[in-house]
Formats: sequence, structure tokens, C-alpha cells
Amino acid sequence: MGVVPLKVVRYLAWVLSAVALVGIGGLAATLFLKAGDQEIPISGRAEANKWARMYPYIDGHYPVLDSSWAKTVERSNLRSVSLNAEERHLTRVFITKLGDKVSEVDFTGPTPLVFNNYDIILWDQCQEISIETFISSTLTPKQLTITRDAIGAASQKLRELTGLNISFPAYLLAGGVSFTEENLSTYLPKANTIEVHVAEHQNAALGNKEIALATTWHTVTDSDRASITSGLIALSTDFLDRYPDGGFDSPSLQLAAFHELSHAVGIGHSSDGASYMFPYMGTEASITAPDRVVLALTGSRPCYD
Repeated sequence: MGVVPLKVVRYLAWVLSAVALVGIGGLAATLFLKAGDQEIPISGRAEANKWARMYPYIDGHYPVLDSSWAKTVERSNLRSVSLNAEERHLTRVFITKLGDKVSEVDFTGPTPLVFNNYDIILWDQCQEISIETFISSTLTPKQLTITRDAIGAASQKLRELTGLNISFPAYLLAGGVSFTEENLSTYLPKANTIEVHVAEHQNAALGNKEIALATTWHTVTDSDRASITSGLIALSTDFLDRYPDGGFDSPSLQLAAFHELSHAVGIGHSSDGASYMFPYMGTEASITAPDRVVLALTGSRPCYD
């Protein structure tokens, strides 16, 4: 089965931007909903009313999802991540009255970053992924340490909740720092690597109101099965002024870094305002039960179907 490069999909993910989801290359997740042509059967009104909280009716028609986690759930191979009863309930797959196959988690907020006709585009679970961090030398020694440790903690959390085969360079584990002054507008990361660059704003290829950008690259097979092969996260040094040093149960540097790392493994924004993946990180944000489900799903993709 031949593998050919898939057109680069650059996904712009802002932690505190007024923009929701953007995809270039024709593949993009969206927080907005299309409406179907069919009217709701009377027998389906109870289920439709249940979903109306997150997926409103348009002209009395039944909503149709642009994308679903259902295929990913059905193909999943959860090797090292355990879900509790509430989380397992969210992995139920069922058929709607219109014949669409959907998963319970589809109606709780999380969306995929990018998808195609085959499925949501994710890393293969057997692929070893290196997370490497590069930090601007303009930061003070204290800022360097705080930034490095926040990204390190977020990377460890990502490995814990996804089960992905994530490794870290020896220098990072030993408390070292790699410096960067790269202009990230044309930068390409190494294969099988998620590179996190904390750069001066003018070098981070960001707009005036943006503080972070996540970009992923993919390959696709003849059967349209696409896999993430590398990721680049650009964080403006301004993010140090936006969030406190903390943990993962409230807005913090760690949670902001985790937000961007989650994009790099295939998760889009959430429509749940309490989620750390909501486009705007407000006064409250945490990793919700639906977030834990899709994090586990991003690490569940078998290497071969």
C-alpha cells in the first residue's frame, strides 16, 4: 500500500483568541452545526430533545454532525488507559433515526482537529513520538525554568492520558534547556516529533491577539487512511503573563501547554465552557470526563486496520 504526502493541514489553535477553529487544506473540524433535510420522526423526539442542549434544531430539522468519534471508538485499541464507568458510557456508539452512526461523546463538547472520509486523523499508537522543547534565550533564568517545567508536566500528562508512546530527550529529563530564535513562519519540525517552541512574539508567526499556534503534518495511504507524522507548537513568551504556574484543575501555564499538545495529537476545540479545550480559557477550566475519553481515543488507534 503506497503512502503519499497529504496536503499540509495547518490548524490555528489559539488559547485566548476570538477565532474558533480554522483548517487549511479542505480538512477541518468545526464547532458549528449543519442541519439535515429530514424532519424528526415523532419516535425520535425524546432523543433529539436530549441532544438539543448542545446541538440546536434548525427549522425543526434533525441536526447532522460534520464529524463523529464513532469510527475511532469502533476501531479503538485501548492498551494502557483505563476509563471509569462514566467515561465508558460516553463511548457508546448508536445509530440515529436518520441512519448516522454517532458516539455519545459527540454530544458532550469535544471535536476532532482534522478528519477525512476514512476517520479522524491521529497518530498511530505504535509510533514513538518525541516531544522536544525549545525556549527563547530572552527569558530570565526563572522564566526558563518555569516554562520548561510547565511544558514537561503537560507532556507527562499527555502520555498518561493518551497512552501514546511518548519519549523525552535526555537533556529535558536532566533539567536542561534548548534555546531557539527560529522564525517559525516557515519552520518544519522533525518527523515523528512534536516540537514546542516558546518564542518572542515576532518570531512565533502569530497575529497580534494570538498567543499559540498548533500545526500538524500528515501522510495518507491509498485507502485514505491518514496519520499524523509531526507537530509544531508555537507559544508566544507572552503566555507567561497570561497564566499562573499551577496544575491541571484550573487555568495555568501547564493547562495552556496541555491545550496545545492536545491539538498536536488530534483533538480540536470543545464547545463545553468548563473544558480546558474550550477556545477561551476563562476563570475555570479543567480536564473533563469527555476530555479524558477523547484523550484516550487519540492513543487508541491501531497501527494497521
